[in-house]
Amino acid sequence: MNFKPRIDCKLGLLISGLLLLCMAACVDAPDPFSSPYTNPSTSGLTGYHPVRLDLSGHTVELDAIHSVHFGSVRTYGHSPNPDGSLTVSVQGHPQPGIVDIRIQTADADILLSEAFEYQGPVDLRFETVVAIGASITQGVQRGVPSAQGSLNAPPLQVARQLGAYFPIPLLKEDFLPGLRAEDIGEAPACIIPDITQILVSQMGALMPNLTDPETGFFAFWVGREDPDMEVHNLAVGGSNLKEMIEVPDSSNFGTQFVAHLVYEPYAALLDPIENSQIDKLMALDPTLVLSFDLLYNDAVKAIVDEAVLDPSLMTAVDELRPTLDLLVAHMASLQAEVFVADLPGPCVLPAIADLKKNLIVDLIASGMSNDAAEQEAAERCQTIDATAAAYNALLYEQSQLHSWLHLVRITDVVAEIIENGLIIGDHLISLQKFGGLVGLDGVHFTNTGYALLANAFIEHINADLGTKVPLIEIDDVVNADPESTLNLLERGLDASLCH
Repeated sequence: MNFKPRIDCKLGLLISGLLLLCMAACVDAPDPFSSPYTNPSTSGLTGYHPVRLDLSGHTVELDAIHSVHFGSVRTYGHSPNPDGSLTVSVQGHPQPGIVDIRIQTADADILLSEAFEYQGPVDLRFETVVAIGASITQGVQRGVPSAQGSLNAPPLQVARQLGAYFPIPLLKEDFLPGLRAEDIGEAPACIIPDITQILVSQMGALMPNLTDPETGFFAFWVGREDPDMEVHNLAVGGSNLKEMIEVPDSSNFGTQFVAHLVYEPYAALLDPIENSQIDKLMALDPTLVLSFDLLYNDAVKAIVDEAVLDPSLMTAVDELRPTLDLLVAHMASLQAEVFVADLPGPCVLPAIADLKKNLIVDLIASGMSNDAAEQEAAERCQTIDATAAAYNALLYEQSQLHSWLHLVRITDVVAEIIENGLIIGDHLISLQKFGGLVGLDGVHFTNTGYALLANAFIEHINADLGTKVPLIEIDDVVNADPESTLNLLERGLDASLCH
């Protein structure tokens, strides 16, 4: 008798649980959103992918369409299809939900009600993702900013996996001509040409890409797909840490030029930049900040620009420390998680390795013995890599002081690849010249390299924030990568012959 109430109670709970399970199983799951107008009909907030738009129920000349908006955001890359549909590329959306599509021509304004759905981020901490940095974060490839590079930039790849809104300063196709496989010198030296000289030689052909068709005057905004977009990738190629916090030096025309393209496109050619990356970052009030190359240009820019293996061109560690302190002070005022990459030894870059070889040749030509020349070049590389390691020590020190500052050890990823190599499907990935990780310019990364950087960040985000963000499928990336060793081989560049 004493045990019966307990048995009845447990039996009642068991029956109740079974009934609840049965009820849950019997309730139909909501149907996924679908629309007769769009394929696909749903997207993450990131966007930057094509959508086919069926307008068969409407009388409209596809070539007459001058704008299409999904919700509040304009699409780009409109392409009519033989079946009468229109393919557009969406740029994401700041809020999740079902949105209208508005199609405008000179004579018509068509509204497709509740025609597309944007799904929210996988975690509320990814509500506002912003990136700062230099050319790696920007996604520079083949020596220049480009549409392809922007769409494969590591922060955009991370944002896509997070399901986060991440508008970018997308350049128009063929805005600048990057290096091509056929530009590389003959084996075994496989000399990488100076991209600046190539751009200067083609300047006459490039000017229409930055000329206002109505006024005939120079205009940065003409080079952007959507110059009105308030971007979240604020990275500017050529920037060092000081220039991210302040503005690019007025004497640094190249960095000023890129900064205008990125976040101040409505300006005259010689107008100074009015806001720094940090100014723009603070205004956006992010919940998550990413930087893949915070200290990259303090280490390598002057060395590469001057084409000499001179460690004295790097920013001195004592000079870098107070600048980094100032950046951390800015970041501390945000309610954001900040993920920053450390800096692998620069001498692993093919471009720096070439400078090392050139130095040895020059030293021998000046009368130095082979052994002494090789020793001098090795010592300079050791100093460069040691200075980069000292930069990393500063980052590590700050990450230990601030729980919101997370250091992503790209040095470990690089060391693993150097020691064991990396095989992805039929592709052997290496840090050698044209080995599939670093691109044709010897400094910036291939699509594969950028995806690997993005995955390193995602793994760190998951570990530190307790999330389960899916990784990028690297096999898919490398197979389609125009700078993979196999794809370069098809274009006549055999990386195995380059030394």
